Amino acid sequence: MNRTSGEWQPGPGTTSASAALLRAREGGLFPLRAYRMLTGDPTRAEYGLADPELVADVAEGAGWTETIEIGAATFNGEGSYARRVGDPNLYLLTRGAVDSLRSVLRGEAVTTPHSDPERERLASAEQLSDPELITNPWLAQILEETGP
Repeated sequence: MNRTSGEWQPGPGTTSASAALLRAREGGLFPLRAYRMLTGDPTRAEYGLADPELVADVAEGAGWTETIEIGAATFNGEGSYARRVGDPNLYLLTRGAVDSLRSVLRGEAVTTPHSDPERERLASAEQLSDPELITNPWLAQILEETGP
């Protein structure tokens, strides 16, 4: 993708739908943030970066360019390994960030489904209740006035 005159333009391998998705998701994607930085050999098979799943090239009209390679899912399935070309570090990107990049590159919304263990953890977390919601009179008053 290229950014010229403040507008994202599709580059090779992308479509106008990709540019539209990037415009819609730009605030959540850039700057692309990793939740962890690692040092390690990016050619190790478990990182999936020797043959990355996705390669995103972004260029801004002012001359800034960046290439991000996205590899395998992380050990816990919550995100993906990534690296910036020319940077010796590895990064862990969230699943949401990678899904947004996949969406932009494919030109359609992509959402990676949760695994069975993740669904179980989420269901368990939803069953927990916060006593603050029950005992705090100020919060109760706000909830009564604003509705569910």
